[in-house]
Amino acid sequence: MAKVKIVTDSTCSLPPELISQYGITVVPYAIQFASGSYRDGVEIDIKQFEEKVRSEGDMPKTAIPSPGEFAEVYRALAKQTDTIVSIHAGKKISGICGSAELGAAEVPEVQVEVVDSNITCMPMGFMVLEAAKAAEAGKTKDDILALVEKVKENTAFFATSVELEFIKESGRIVGAEEAAESAVKVKPIITFTEGVPQVIEKARTQSAVFGRIIELAREKAAGRTVEQAAIVHANVEEIALQFKERVEKELAPKEVMVTQLGPTLTVHLGPGSLVLVPFYGS
Repeated sequence: MAKVKIVTDSTCSLPPELISQYGITVVPYAIQFASGSYRDGVEIDIKQFEEKVRSEGDMPKTAIPSPGEFAEVYRALAKQTDTIVSIHAGKKISGICGSAELGAAEVPEVQVEVVDSNITCMPMGFMVLEAAKAAEAGKTKDDILALVEKVKENTAFFATSVELEFIKESGRIVGAEEAAESAVKVKPIITFTEGVPQVIEKARTQSAVFGRIIELAREKAAGRTVEQAAIVHANVEEIALQFKERVEKELAPKEVMVTQLGPTLTVHLGPGSLVLVPFYGS
């Protein structure tokens, strides 16, 4: 039997080398500027995104891939497998799962299991990566789906933003408007609660917000070890590498991955934003 194929979208934040290594198919969101629409990771990267934001001045928007785009992807993969697991951004923040389901209905020759990650970024990225490793090892669809649920229970998301107009304009983050309009400049801490992103705390300095994010990650561990961690940044690699040193010292994960936040999530979190994703031992 052919191996299960894994599909995701461009908000997964996985490094390109891992996507290539494990044969993961990424369906891109579109980034819409006044001058045109660009496919995330295909026609625009984070540096080009920031250049266009500066040159055009207008706040860009995002658009989900159409059912037809999904159908095209699934149809191509149907030549290689009879089963696809397609893992996407949560239904409470995006309509992408619905689009994937409509696309799957157009390709009856292959079984497509669309999975709502209930989140985005590297928590979803870890689900995709572990699913792809399991698929590579020949695991069944049911094995992979069970593994995805296990990863979902053992990851967390803590983010901060410096361009608060982006989180305000996004309209997806609870408490963003209050943070953006604060009389005193603050740095918000954003996490997900039951699939919804929200500002849970605010700090005045970068050092304070990073320290608090590490504390929150430790509290969330609830006695579990931090097996892995991902630091995802919107084109601020030097800051991300400095933060990596603190994470290694204070959380002691076996591995820390540093990766780029793509244009789609940068539309909603803003340039310069940074995310910590701990992956806990079960």
